[in-house]
Amino acid sequence: MLGVPELDREDDVEQPSASISRIDYDDARLRLTVVFTGGQSVVHIGVPSGIHAAFLQAGHRGAFYVERIRDQYRLA
Repeated sequence: MLGVPELDREDDVEQPSASISRIDYDDARLRLTVVFTGGQSVVHIGVPSGIHAAFLQAGHRGAFYVERIRDQYRLA
């Protein structure tokens, strides 16, 4: 894609969101770390790379987290 840098899935990715300040993903372990703007962080295990990719593309990441991740994937 022109003008869009590729992301390494294991690198930290900062996200513009009112509730989420950072998303980290470990592709080898299928671990998704979500850091909230208040400083709390959670780690979900067994998260497929497709969910991670969709999360990064979501227009409303807070809503995506609640609807597609929070109660769907076990906490580490």
